[in-house]
Amino acid sequence: LDFYYGRVKDGIWAEWVFPSEGKGLEAVVSITIRKDGSVRINGLEKPSGNALFDRSALKAINRASPLEPPPFEVDIGIRFYL
Repeated sequence: LDFYYGRVKDGIWAEWVFPSEGKGLEAVVSITIRKDGSVRINGLEKPSGNALFDRSALKAINRASPLEPPPFEVDIGIRFYL
């Protein structure tokens, strides 16, 4: 599952256009990846405190979807940081 998580994170981060004033911020987004690769965003586990930064993370997940299908439905947290 670690290998799969790395591929998912890399795919999402490739779509992430982060705000320039986001240095030092961190957000964690909880998602469910279904067996067909579709993604449900469950919410922010850890908001950054900066709405623009948080929205950029959510948009990256939406742009990267659908993701590579997992062997079974998985719930993971994707960490965004600068």
